[in-house]
Parts: sequence; C-alpha cells; structure tokens
Amino acid sequence: MGNSTKNISVIIPAYNAERTICRAVDSVLNQTIPVMEIIVVDDGSTDKTAEIVHNYGDSIHYFYQKNKGLSGAMNSGLELTNGKWIAILDADDEWFSDFIESHTEMVFRNPDLKWTYSPCERVRRNGQRDSNIPEIVKNEIKVKGLVSYFQAILAGFYFGKCRSE
Repeated sequence: MGNSTKNISVIIPAYNAERTICRAVDSVLNQTIPVMEIIVVDDGSTDKTAEIVHNYGDSIHYFYQKNKGLSGAMNSGLELTNGKWIAILDADDEWFSDFIESHTEMVFRNPDLKWTYSPCERVRRNGQRDSNIPEIVKNEIKVKGLVSYFQAILAGFYFGKCRSE
C-alpha cells in the first residue's frame, strides 16, 4: 500500500451543510490512514458552512461557487483534485474509520481496478441500522472479496445515494 493514500483526493460537495459538515470532515480526518487532500466545494450555501469549514484551517481546501447543484459541485471538485484516486463523500454522510484503508487494500490486491464502491449503512433516527446490499452480493463478497459491477446490478445492488429518513 505504501504511498497509495498519497494519491487519494476526497471531494465533499456541500450545500447548507452546517448541521452535518463536521461529521463528514471529521470522518475523513479520522481515517486509519490519511488522504492526500480534502476538498470541500460549497455550492452556494447561505448558512454557516463556510465558517465551519474554515475552522479546520489548512487541512481542508475550501472552494465556494454559485449554486450549480450536486453534479456541478462534484465536477468542480474533480477539476480541483491532484490525486490519482478520487473519493466522494456527501456532506451529510460519514465514513467508518477504515473506509480509505479498505479501498486502498482492494486496489493493492487488484491493480487493474478502475473504481471501487462500497455499500452504505443507513442509521435511522430511532437508531435502527440497515444496509443496501442484497444477500447474494454479500455472499459473493465473502467468497471472492469483491464482486463485479454487473453481477451486483443483476442482483439488485443499488449504486447510488442512500435515502435518509
């Protein structure tokens, strides 16, 4: 693995994220292995998102733009990155502390990979947790350590943002 994390840029698109941005940023800063850079693209927020992100100092690259929507913020973030690998984290989500390490290990073991994806776990307001992984995909991951994109799609694995409740 070595210097592979030095090639990972994290983009956090944010819009009026003052209530959640700290959890997202802290989850990146608290990874078991560090990333090359964290870029927050503020997509026209009118709340205290900018002030909160600026409190992190130089550990976060903050960029403000007029509102272009989520895809516009992601595209702007992509133009600003320096890493070979790019990870995207929504401002209202957070990663487990070994997220970057697990993806780095996957790439190290499978150097031909072009992208990786991980399932999400929803935590509902009542504390109940659930996952978006069909059982057939879970079993494939247990056996092989990974599953192809097409196998996952055929099994009903939804590659997209988890809806929160």
